Amino acid sequence: LAVNKESLLALVLLATQSVMAEGTIKDSGFPRLKRMVGGTLAPQVPWQAMVYLSDSVLDGGYAGGALIADRWVLTAGRNLFIRKSRQDTQGKDPVIPKVYLGISEKAEASASKEVAVDKVFLHPDFQNQTDWDNDLALIRLNESV
Repeated sequence: LAVNKESLLALVLLATQSVMAEGTIKDSGFPRLKRMVGGTLAPQVPWQAMVYLSDSVLDGGYAGGALIADRWVLTAGRNLFIRKSRQDTQGKDPVIPKVYLGISEKAEASASKEVAVDKVFLHPDFQNQTDWDNDLALIRLNESV
């Protein structure tokens, strides 16, 4: 399946706009939240990805992502920076991370589960207004998995 960058980014942005829209979740009566922070542990699944900058949280640490196509991982834009605030990321290039697939804990990271990264793409409006708006990034892998 060949997917070009523009089509994939458009699909992801369209999906996130509908998920992050303000209002009430239909028929539930609960207000719709605009951000996902915290969450719960998920079971190990093959499309899980670990986006890894370093062992130290002070140096960016590690975060999650999801394999959304044969060469594409979706993650938060802030996961590609050592320092995460708007003033520390504006005008800076993101770090190329290591990516490990199919693991749920850092201890499972090994060379056999690492996949090479070709390039990273931040949402065009990443952190232009606040620290959390448009907090999306796509990671293109060197090869299909």
